[in-house]
Amino acid sequence: MKRFSSACLLTIAAVLVAASAALAGPITGKVAGSFHRDCFACGDSAKYIVTKNAWCAWRDGNVVIHIRFTNRSIESLKVTWHPSYTIKNGSDHGTGLSSLQDTKLRSHETKDVIVSQSPKGTPERAPISVCKPSFYLIGH
Repeated sequence: MKRFSSACLLTIAAVLVAASAALAGPITGKVAGSFHRDCFACGDSAKYIVTKNAWCAWRDGNVVIHIRFTNRSIESLKVTWHPSYTIKNGSDHGTGLSSLQDTKLRSHETKDVIVSQSPKGTPERAPISVCKPSFYLIGH
């Protein structure tokens, strides 16, 4: 097995990062969102999760949903959430069980999360009317 030097591995990593950035197209049709905090199964842990900077947009033929999560708890928490949005003159997307996303947060960690979805039967870049991600469950 061939071994690579640290410098070589860093160069390879830099090339891979640059290549992946080049594949990501521009963000278009961006809509500010509102994170819905009502959650039947979250218990009192929801009060420790701060959500900010919610938005939805199109990128590379998919809808991307962004949220900034902050865990104010002394404990690590796992946030399970819906990346929900509505297409103008269309229907809701990202609300089903197969769309659920898990975001693990260490104590006092802030994390920007972007997920991508391909809405079935929706023309690319159809206007997004509402960006409304929401809690599903919060646990350990």
